[in-house]
Amino acid sequence: MIEYRELSTDQLLALMTVNIAPIWKCSDRRWRSSWRGFPTEGIADDDVTFLWKENLIEWSGCVAIATDAGRSILQTGQWLRPFAAVPAQSGTQSAHLSLQ
Repeated sequence: MIEYRELSTDQLLALMTVNIAPIWKCSDRRWRSSWRGFPTEGIADDDVTFLWKENLIEWSGCVAIATDAGRSILQTGQWLRPFAAVPAQSGTQSAHLSLQ
C-alpha cells in the first residue's frame, strides 16, 4: 500500500471525488463525478491511472469507483499530511472596536 505522502493534491481530490460518487470520463477526456459533475475542471487521466495502479479505485471502461482500500485511506485519515508549523506574525492592524 502507498504512503499517504505519495499522493499529490490532485490525486487526493480524485480520491475524494470517487468516494462521493462514481466518476466517468467526459467528452473532454477529463474525469468527473456523476454527482453534479464535480470537480468542474475535471480530473486528469494520470491521476486516475495512479489511483488504479495503487488499487485505490476500480476502473472499467469510462467509469471508476472507489475500492475498500480507497475508502479506508480517507476514513482513517491516512491522507492527512504533516505540515510544518508556521509562526504567527504580528498583526498590522488593531482589533475591531467591538473586540477592544
